Formats: sequence, structure tokens, C-alpha cells
Amino acid sequence: TRREGIGLRPRYDNDLIPFYSRRIGLTGNGRPVPITGGMRLTGRAGGFDVGALGIRTEGEDALPTSHYGVVRLKRGIFSGSEVGGIVMTRVAEEGGGDD
Repeated sequence: TRREGIGLRPRYDNDLIPFYSRRIGLTGNGRPVPITGGMRLTGRAGGFDVGALGIRTEGEDALPTSHYGVVRLKRGIFSGSEVGGIVMTRVAEEGGGDD
């Protein structure tokens, strides 16, 4: 039987791929792809630890030009506990790559 919860436990999905920022700018086989711009922001704001990353890679071969974005928030709660979250996105431009 399947147990229903309140939705706070991890969802295990075969399509789930962990995020590694060091992979940005590389093809699946490790070949470099030009990074044409980027920014990184870290700090504290309103009681939160904040981290943000935005990068644009140039299209090459069959790979489209892509925009990557990552935002992470963390906040201390109670005594010695923390809660946080991370949101990641990748948007590929249509018609990117050298055909």
C-alpha cells in the first residue's frame, strides 16, 4: 500500500538529475561549451542566507544557447535548526546551435 503524507518527503524520480554547477559549460561528454555571461550573488537578507547563480552558454553543434538559473534560501529556526530550499531552471533558446 502507498502511504499518503503531507508532501514534505522527497519524491524519488528516475528522471531526477542532481545539480552540479561545475557541469555548466560542458557537454554531456565533457567537451567545453562557451559561457558568454554569468553572475553569482551570496549574502544575507532579511534573516535569510541567499545564494543565486545565473549563467548563459552559447549554442554549439546540436546544443542550443541556454540560460541557467539557481536560487537558494536558508534560514535558521528554533535553536540549532535550519530550513531552506533551492530552485533551479534551464531555458534553451529556439534555433540555437550551429546547424
